[in-house]
Parts: sequence; structure tokens; C-alpha cells
Amino acid sequence: MTSANKQKVYEIIIQKIQTEITAGILEAGEKLPPERELAVKYGVSRTSIREALRLLELSDFVEIRPGDGTFIKTNEQQN
Repeated sequence: MTSANKQKVYEIIIQKIQTEITAGILEAGEKLPPERELAVKYGVSRTSIREALRLLELSDFVEIRPGDGTFIKTNEQQN
């Protein structure tokens, strides 16, 4: 595998979270654990978690509510 084909850590986290959403492990409206817990769960840095969540928000998979947490969007909330 060349470095051009190597996935970034945040891309792997995005795939894992999206898989958990589609598998029903994470349900619409559910609040995600704090960044610290996600970092431990996936064995990555909080920076990688933050980047993944930011991109998931841009893709309409989650909603980040400052001071309240990160929530899985319902199908009705997604574009």
C-alpha cells in the first residue's frame, strides 16, 4: 500500500461511526459519547475524533450542539 492509498485516521473513524449508524448500533437522535470516550473506544487521539465529527456534521450524519454534545441526525433531519 502506498502512502497515497493509506487512509487517514479520521477517515477510518468516520467509516466506523457510519457503520454503527447504518447497523442500528447508534440510533437517530442518540447522543454520542464525549470525545474523550470516543478516543478511548477507537484508540485514537481526540483531534482525530474532532476532525471525524466535523466531517460527519458536514455530511449531515450528526449535529454538533456546542455545550450539549453531538447527536445522530434522524432521516428527516438529513438533506
